[in-house]
Amino acid sequence: MAPLLALIVAAILLINPVDAFVGALRQPAKANLLDLVKSGASEDKIITALKGVERLSLGDAKLSSPLLPGNWLMVWTTSDSIAGKSRAPLFQTPTPPEQLIDIENGRALNVENGRA
Repeated sequence: MAPLLALIVAAILLINPVDAFVGALRQPAKANLLDLVKSGASEDKIITALKGVERLSLGDAKLSSPLLPGNWLMVWTTSDSIAGKSRAPLFQTPTPPEQLIDIENGRALNVENGRA
């Protein structure tokens, strides 16, 4: 029975090595990254986690994905100017900026909501 199981595992790895080997690691890495962002972890921890997700993605994220275009809430960014951190407190917005990603026309637009 063990040799047959080993043969099946080897066949799966040959047919689709990315999903078979890396897929099980990718989801926990993504969940960890989201938890770090939600908890307000340090930028160093978030970037380390982000690099880990990138390594596990192996380039399978595509601009042609139907999930990418649309309006996104930027809950974290390395850019202080986009986040508004470089402004005086009076001019900072209370909510994260939104980013409209328009793949078809090759553009991205950042939008801020004013104070309520």
